[in-house]
Amino acid sequence: MPSTYQVFYRRPYTPIHFFTATAIMTILVFACVLAAYMSGPRSFAVLCILSTSFGGLSGAVTGLSVLAISIDPDTCWTTKRRVGGDGDGEERAVMVKRPLIGYKALRMEIETPDGYDGVWVDGYKYEDALIRL
Repeated sequence: MPSTYQVFYRRPYTPIHFFTATAIMTILVFACVLAAYMSGPRSFAVLCILSTSFGGLSGAVTGLSVLAISIDPDTCWTTKRRVGGDGDGEERAVMVKRPLIGYKALRMEIETPDGYDGVWVDGYKYEDALIRL
């Protein structure tokens, strides 16, 4: 018999803060490109500094984006599991969602609503994250 609760995780960051930080860094990347174009080949030292800044900011934007996607609880591993069939009921398949990464402090257990037979309202059963921090 499936358990009577679903496991959900809250997002460990506020999306508007992430978007603001990423937008500021992206604007700074374009400012580095524009400044490098404006300085031209006259100043090698300025060009090196701007190129280094461009690389660092581009890496930071990419790294933050990958980090935000990987720790987002909506990024899930979805599988199908067979339940029942132990003599007193028929076997059936249930779709199970497990977040990739979940924080123990942000974990919530919510009772499964009556009449949904062990799955959430959207038809999925939500379980613990694959990696719990």
